[in-house]
Amino acid sequence: MAAIYKPGVLTIIPHYDIGAGHDVVNVMHFLGQTISYDVSQLTAIQTTFDTSWGTSYRAFLPTTNLYKGCIVIDSGSAFGQEKDNSAFAAQPGNAVAGPIADNAAVLLSLHVLQRYKGGHGRAYLPGFSLDMIEPDGRNVLPTTLAAVESMWQNLRIAMAGNGTNNGGPHVPVLWHKKWAAAPNSTSEIVGATTSAVLATQRRRLRKVSRHKKKTP
Repeated sequence: MAAIYKPGVLTIIPHYDIGAGHDVVNVMHFLGQTISYDVSQLTAIQTTFDTSWGTSYRAFLPTTNLYKGCIVIDSGSAFGQEKDNSAFAAQPGNAVAGPIADNAAVLLSLHVLQRYKGGHGRAYLPGFSLDMIEPDGRNVLPTTLAAVESMWQNLRIAMAGNGTNNGGPHVPVLWHKKWAAAPNSTSEIVGATTSAVLATQRRRLRKVSRHKKKTP
């Protein structure tokens, strides 16, 4: 499938080391000015994101898990620049308990004004400490729910504070690449809520067909 681009869209990919044998990531999109970003602008945006999101996220991570910085990509065209996270010094978490399973995550639901098939945007936040979860291992503590939503709101404010010299302000968006009603469009994320239930990877076993074959 051909790559899809959207003028003004930045793709930001924070990386985490949660002991899974490889980095795990989130993929987020922000809409700014319709410009071609240079590396210095992407670096400034990267610093804004890492300072806001990365600093807050460490409070949820155990000391064995790391925030490894974000990659910032100008997704406006095939010629867009990219700023990688190779120079970022990985930062350990601050929480005191051990980690949740690497197939579990805290679910942040991202809301837009439009209604469309597929529901809403989601961010699965990995690597949390067990002391962010209820003793039943299934539900997220109310204090964690509030802190995650606060982290999102603070990120939104920080990114909106990017000046016009860096292509800002930047607002979080869902990038609809396959929405038939509005292909390759964006919708501003106007709200976010954290699920009280911990999200876990679900495996579906293939069911054996109950339909008997007809004999010729």
